[in-house]
Amino acid sequence: VYEGGQPIAYTVREVNVPTGYEAAYSEDGFTITNTHIPETTQKTAEKVWDDGDNQDGIRPDSVNMQLYADGEVLGEPVTLNAQNDWAHTFSNLPVNKAGVEIAYTVQEIDTPDGYTATVSEDGTAFTVTNTHTPAVTEKTVTKIWNDQNNQDGIRPDEITVYLLADGQRTNYSL
Repeated sequence: VYEGGQPIAYTVREVNVPTGYEAAYSEDGFTITNTHIPETTQKTAEKVWDDGDNQDGIRPDSVNMQLYADGEVLGEPVTLNAQNDWAHTFSNLPVNKAGVEIAYTVQEIDTPDGYTATVSEDGTAFTVTNTHTPAVTEKTVTKIWNDQNNQDGIRPDEITVYLLADGQRTNYSL
């Protein structure tokens, strides 16, 4: 208890603090707290539309995405729309669970009618592409010459015809 008539101040120090931990000691010197801050990551979900710039007018105003960790639902779905540039970043996600790396995925909830969804991953980003093949039409053009079978010999060898859409010239010509 004493040395030379003075009280001895006893404390402890941990030998070989485990890698990845920092040791902290209480004021009385007898409580050791080892702290490790687990590694975190972030994942971004981005919506891409492949639908002829919404040519058919069926693109919804928003979609919902769900994050999964090792195939299990993680948190609540998030809404992607034009206001958030069709993207959301999930932050502060643990990298590991019991020492094993967590596999994160995203999935669109209720893919819009008329679309198919595919998911690709590039590092920390998931791109969910919704594909819709716009409706197309076919028009047949018939040229009729009412000139008594080119009686005067002035019929040209060829003509150019422009396709108009709602009265506006398109990039198609014959």
